[in-house]
Amino acid sequence: MDPVHLAGTIVQHATLHNYGRLRKAPVNPDDPSSLRMDIREHDFVFVEKAGEIIPYIAGVDIDKRRPGTRPIIAPEVCPVCGGPVEIEPPEAVSDPALETSRCCLNPSCPAQIRERLIWFAGRKQMDIEGLGEKTVDLIRASAVPLNSFPDIFRLREYAPMLVTLDGLGDRKVEKLLDGIDAAKSRGLARLLAGLGIRHVGDVTAKMLARQFPDLDSLLEADERLLRPKSLSKKEAAELGLPEDPGERAETGLGKDTAPAVHAYLHSPQAKSLFNELRSLGVDVASHDYAASKSAAAGPLAGKTFVITGTLEKYEREDLKAILEQLGAKVSGSVSKNTSVVVVGASAGSKLDKARELAIEIWDEPILLRKIAALGAR
Repeated sequence: MDPVHLAGTIVQHATLHNYGRLRKAPVNPDDPSSLRMDIREHDFVFVEKAGEIIPYIAGVDIDKRRPGTRPIIAPEVCPVCGGPVEIEPPEAVSDPALETSRCCLNPSCPAQIRERLIWFAGRKQMDIEGLGEKTVDLIRASAVPLNSFPDIFRLREYAPMLVTLDGLGDRKVEKLLDGIDAAKSRGLARLLAGLGIRHVGDVTAKMLARQFPDLDSLLEADERLLRPKSLSKKEAAELGLPEDPGERAETGLGKDTAPAVHAYLHSPQAKSLFNELRSLGVDVASHDYAASKSAAAGPLAGKTFVITGTLEKYEREDLKAILEQLGAKVSGSVSKNTSVVVVGASAGSKLDKARELAIEIWDEPILLRKIAALGAR
């Protein structure tokens, strides 16, 4: 959108979310998430901030609509490969206002391959320095094969070709290949996070890696062992699981998502991929398993932390790792179960809620003293 000053910040992007919201349908003014607004390109829109933080489009100024605008039509086929698309959820086929997304069903779609490679190399995944979006596009436009995750680990074989590509050269290629070699030792959590497995992001990947020492032990796990502690006693009994939550693995997966992840891990495609990655020297052992066992007895075990605002000494992910090593759980939201809220500069509504709930608050000087006293850095 054209930039606009809103509640203290300049807003240029806002949540639109899905095709269902684009379409015209009855509006419930008490539920912003239910808005269906017939939004069209070049429309003038009303923007608000959900919780005074997240910008979202709240409506359309019909009086300013320009003549000749047409509704946005969802594609019937993938715009890249021409393959079939699946409408989600299934009920949206009969009620278009419910539609959340359309997904290309072709795993060989060039757009999907490109995005998977970029995701795999990302900082929270395999963290491959030098393999960003532009480099992926550059290599894929050349004669060098880059169509799968294993292809990344074969790029060293094509070093003579890579140095001839416009924008690379000897030094950049050397840096790229060194980054790929370093990525081989990232461990199970980073690998799982990078594969783009549905329902498995970086948080769930790390939780799985804390429960299983390596890929083989994860693959040997019964589907039910992936179920979370949060099940009720009745649900646990129906699934044949221990009633005591302490005897069930906490993986971040639910009773519906766990079977889907289990099915993927045991699919022929996944087995072939894992074997190929192993043969190329990719480490499939967990770097989090032993640490999680020691963290369970750590000085912050049983405490839940929330981090908000900008800290001078720590990046948020680095501080999160330190707190987890000390046994703490790091959450993204403040609740009555929160033990401590760590606040940096420009802390917002989370700080307000912490004060409202009388939760302990650490600013950065307090944080540094506490961490030093616990022997961490």
